[in-house]
Amino acid sequence: MKRRYGILIPVVAVGLGMLTGFLMAPGESAIVAGLPSDPDQMAMEWNDRVRVAFPNGTPVATLVGQLQAAKFTVADNQLSASRRRRELFGCANFLLVRWSADSDKVKQVEGVVLAC
Repeated sequence: MKRRYGILIPVVAVGLGMLTGFLMAPGESAIVAGLPSDPDQMAMEWNDRVRVAFPNGTPVATLVGQLQAAKFTVADNQLSASRRRRELFGCANFLLVRWSADSDKVKQVEGVVLAC
């Protein structure tokens, strides 16, 4: 009987530690938080959010800095950024931001979703 508790206590401790870490983890950034789960609705909402957050004339450095702060991987040479967003059951959506620039200012920006 004693041996059972010897294994049970560490297993429970690890489980509680993982649950605490999950509950205490920082939330999503504002630009990503609360996106709809329906792929079509997500795509429309994402594009709207990106265009509002980075209107024409936004300095490219501001756009890049904010996307990096939101955990996006930025590819400066391709004028794009992406982030993988995990969903349930092993499915992952990718949020993309593409832009064109003129004199280090955003000329046009677009939010794209690649959904499974």
